[in-house]
Amino acid sequence: MQYRASSRRRLMQTTPLAALVLVLLANVVGAQPSLPAVEELVQPAEPTAASYRDEVAISHSHVIPALEVGGLLIATNIGARLAGASWASATPSTMWTNLTHAWVYDDDLFSVNQLAHPYGGALLFTAARSSGLGFWTSATYGLVGSLLWETLAETEPPSVNDQITTTIAGAFLGEVMHRWGRAVLWGDGRKASFGRRAMAAVINPIGEANHGLFGDRWRLVAPPRLHAFMAVGVNVALGDALDSPFHSELAVSHGLASDSQYEPRVPFDHFDLRVQIDVGADGATGYLDVRGLVVGTSLGEDRRRAVWGLYGMYDYWDADRVRAGAIGFGPGIAAHASLGTRSFLDVSAVVALVPWGAAGGTGDVEGVRDYDHAPGASEVVELKLGTRGIGMARLSARAIQIAGQLADGANEAVVLTSAGVMLSVAQHHALGLEITYSARYASLTDAPDPFDQSAQLRFVYAITSDDLFGGGAN
Repeated sequence: MQYRASSRRRLMQTTPLAALVLVLLANVVGAQPSLPAVEELVQPAEPTAASYRDEVAISHSHVIPALEVGGLLIATNIGARLAGASWASATPSTMWTNLTHAWVYDDDLFSVNQLAHPYGGALLFTAARSSGLGFWTSATYGLVGSLLWETLAETEPPSVNDQITTTIAGAFLGEVMHRWGRAVLWGDGRKASFGRRAMAAVINPIGEANHGLFGDRWRLVAPPRLHAFMAVGVNVALGDALDSPFHSELAVSHGLASDSQYEPRVPFDHFDLRVQIDVGADGATGYLDVRGLVVGTSLGEDRRRAVWGLYGMYDYWDADRVRAGAIGFGPGIAAHASLGTRSFLDVSAVVALVPWGAAGGTGDVEGVRDYDHAPGASEVVELKLGTRGIGMARLSARAIQIAGQLADGANEAVVLTSAGVMLSVAQHHALGLEITYSARYASLTDAPDPFDQSAQLRFVYAITSDDLFGGGAN
């Protein structure tokens, strides 16, 4: 296969991710100009052991999210028809055909299959979650909503890979939206300010809409401790890397292993989220990583502590010369060790099986699928060495392998690595330096095996939720 794409096509395929990051940055930084307000938006009040209670539904509804799921599907279909999408012109005949014929694996754009469908699934999931329903029940709403869409709303045959990504990735991303949005609403435990309500609406739009219409279905309790930062900066291309000088980034760690009061109780109350977008004259690149503890427990106490168990992962990578998307399940651990009075070492690692994923280069000829999809595996290892109040050094390596030859495609291996430092320069302000390297190797059957690689040097300014860098209390 050939791997060449126009800048315009790359920009179009990355636009949903770019819009998400830029809107988040604008709402967080622009809406609240003072430093205390910024802290209020991203960092809950200091919790106590007694405040770590299980979330309890004050009320719940199964009917409202069912109506909302149906309404979202109908509105999306009507919007697609108005936009001239022929695949949205479903009729009773196409519905019957889809209900009675075999499912397929579609060849839609990478960004549609690996980003748009998961985000759509997250909206279906949060409709149920914000109506007082639990994680697994809410995931069922995403499952049924995706099934209805695939069979009744499109003229194309129903897609197995769309059903998988919409349901599973939608649940993972949706739970992160639900929990992070509630952490922002908690703030210092007082009534949420306009800025925090606006931020929560950006993070979890369906959830905040239901909150406004029907009241809060959940008792508002203090979330686990979190660490977050938002960064903007510049990239310097190394070698023949893509020219994308503007960089923006958002990272959230919720339910920290360094918090001695935290015990994992429900899916994804321990999670890591990282979103990045790079923009330049050559187009846009970026990624979205979500990983969270589905079921697990803690080990150790105070200075040596870890949470471990079964993790769920959702990755969308559209980086320079490489792209990959995957949903995975596997064992993992997040460990924390105090080194002296202020320094610490954090280690995270997950090894996951991927029931269905996608990987490839950054573009074929127009109209030709530019990725391979099949089952595979995914791994992540992160090391962070820090000193509270001063800064941290971070090393990260993530990989996705796709066994494309099992599905009449190519075997693919994509790796993203980074190493950097972030230093505190004032309260809630930090400067960072990072070098990134990405690589992709494929075993093709009808062309020479490609080896694509790229590297960049990055300088960033960050607003941090605190000056502890995830290392626990002073």
